Amino acid sequence: MSEASIVDITPFLAKHQLPLKYQYLSEQFFIPLAHDILESKKNNTPIFVAINGCQGSGKTTLADFLVTWFSNNTPFTSVALSIDDFYLSKAHRQGLAKDVHPLFATRGVPGTHDVGLMNTTISRLLAKEVGVPLPKFDKHHDDCSPEQTWQCNNKPIDIIILEGWCVGSEPQPLFSLSEPINKLETQHDKEGVWRRCVNSCLANEYKSVFSKIDYTVMLKAPSFEDVFKWRQEQEQKLIAAKGEGDGTMSDEQLVHFISHFERITRENLNTLSAKANALIELDSNRDISAMHLTSDDTLQPIIFTDLDGTLLDHADYNTKNISSLLQDLQAAHIPVVFNTSKTFCEVVELKNELNIQQP
Repeated sequence: MSEASIVDITPFLAKHQLPLKYQYLSEQFFIPLAHDILESKKNNTPIFVAINGCQGSGKTTLADFLVTWFSNNTPFTSVALSIDDFYLSKAHRQGLAKDVHPLFATRGVPGTHDVGLMNTTISRLLAKEVGVPLPKFDKHHDDCSPEQTWQCNNKPIDIIILEGWCVGSEPQPLFSLSEPINKLETQHDKEGVWRRCVNSCLANEYKSVFSKIDYTVMLKAPSFEDVFKWRQEQEQKLIAAKGEGDGTMSDEQLVHFISHFERITRENLNTLSAKANALIELDSNRDISAMHLTSDDTLQPIIFTDLDGTLLDHADYNTKNISSLLQDLQAAHIPVVFNTSKTFCEVVELKNELNIQQP
């Protein structure tokens, strides 16, 4: 790790009450991830980044870290949105529970978000609009926050991050929905109405948002059983602090709750992990065991070229016929390295004339 890559994130650690090892994680994994996202960004075009991760995987903290790092180390503006802030109102979800299926009373699964609002918000940010209202959801009251409390961006956004447990999820084949996979589906969705409806939402309205994603990060748990264990640990800490019954869940209640998310979570562990641009693998203790970037699998071309008769016109050394191609190569992050007997001063002058920022 070069000194240039080491950044003091002490204020960030204090803000999120994180252990010092997060500094190491940022240097080893998150800063290289930030650089890879920047490499994927096209010139003057916003990039839409998705962070998928199960409950307790650290996706919200990672999203905030990336925004903080981009703000401190690049000229780009960025914003982190949570899919949770696009939940439908309590009254709307109660209507769904009454008219479609009772399981829609529990927020979280596809079908319980205001996808129209999410699509409009992200589309406006991608269009570099200013003054776009950024929704907020009040989980304490299980309802949307008043619109007058929403913040707006005061600058065009270059990097839009959307994090959530089902962000980027794809629908399952219909035949895989025929059999229930847990007690919740067996007892409360015997006919499969709820799970087919959730799947249909992914195949239709959610696709309008997820199809815009340019870059996907996945924080992958070892298994769904670990997801339950992590959520159980969180619940036990709440019980220790508040006591049972004060907004907490017993193990039985927790199993019922997390079963709402089991089908899609298992599907993501099997399929989304193979498609993510950045796969961050977690162990049973929620520590990062490995990170794989698909860009590492891509062979990077490098062009070595002489000058006379190629980049320079053989007769008058004119560069007008090649300058636009060189800019396209730079935009594609393809280095062009001069191989020449010209003097250093001549080469520097030529690089400045062609706006070449390569060795």
